[in-house]
Amino acid sequence: MSLPGLFRRLFDNDGYGPMLRREIVPLDDIDTFRQSFIGVPRWWRSASLPPHHIWADGSLALFADWPEFAEIYQAGGFEGMLLEASASDEDKAANPAKWVGHPENIGLYTPRLGGWFMRNWTPGQTKDVGRAAGTSQAATQIGSRDTYQAVVGGNYFGGPPLTNIEEQVPTSTTQGFGVSANVSGAYALEYTLNAVRPANLAQPVCIYLGNPAQS
Repeated sequence: MSLPGLFRRLFDNDGYGPMLRREIVPLDDIDTFRQSFIGVPRWWRSASLPPHHIWADGSLALFADWPEFAEIYQAGGFEGMLLEASASDEDKAANPAKWVGHPENIGLYTPRLGGWFMRNWTPGQTKDVGRAAGTSQAATQIGSRDTYQAVVGGNYFGGPPLTNIEEQVPTSTTQGFGVSANVSGAYALEYTLNAVRPANLAQPVCIYLGNPAQS
């Protein structure tokens, strides 16, 4: 069955098709859209690296190999998400989502995203006020701590959270036990968590670098 005339004109290659396709979706717009993904971490469907990509694991992306990537860098495209080559190990550890410059300015080291959760960031956000883009944050409990308490001796009447004076965390589990006391002389054995890690997936993450240099 032949296609309707409109579709033949869109997809044939005798002149009308390419012209109409350019009018509907200009090639310049398509390429601008493609380039907007350069340097952006993305999930991937496989444990094998796709062409024109690099793992977000601190690997070095060379400007000579990836000219479009270099152009974006030179135009300030990584502003606010880039550490200088002279950054200290402490700065690098505190900013794993940032790119790091090479001492000889021949490329950038990718963000080191393996094992991290992502927390969305926007300028002027009301949560985590004052936090800089790309920084890391230690696991913590927000709000009151949930515990199971077994009171031993004295009189324990609840009230404010008990003061933790000792904590022993077994090496074979992410759970631990603490010993707490209050002013009445009673003490309680507390069952607490020493890590915040919900059920999760190990999803491969890589970064698009654009078209490679011509060989």
